[in-house]
Amino acid sequence: MGRLITDIMREYRGGRLVNEMTEAIAQLTLKCLETGKGGKITLTFDMKVDGDEEDRQLELSADWTMKLPKLKLPSATYFADEEGNLTRTDPKQTEMVLSEVKGSRPKFPGVTGDQLKDQQSN
Repeated sequence: MGRLITDIMREYRGGRLVNEMTEAIAQLTLKCLETGKGGKITLTFDMKVDGDEEDRQLELSADWTMKLPKLKLPSATYFADEEGNLTRTDPKQTEMVLSEVKGSRPKFPGVTGDQLKDQQSN
């Protein structure tokens, strides 16, 4: 059996690859738990042969990528005005102006005036 790949990864650039991927797997784990969705880390090794037949060397390069899951933002309803601007209120609908009616009290069936006064004082 050959050398363990984990040994090669620990040697690569003084352990930088292992350190980066250790942080990445923790970040991916937390994001997957937060979103309830899956993600991905991809590790790629490229190898090139340098030199002639008598003096061959191998050049190893490593790279990794991570795809974090995202929370889906809910949609929102907008309207467009005559100039193409988005707005949350319908520009074709007139605005309803509400005002307080003075001297009027709400009526609640089965509730006495004393009960209303007690509610309002709390």
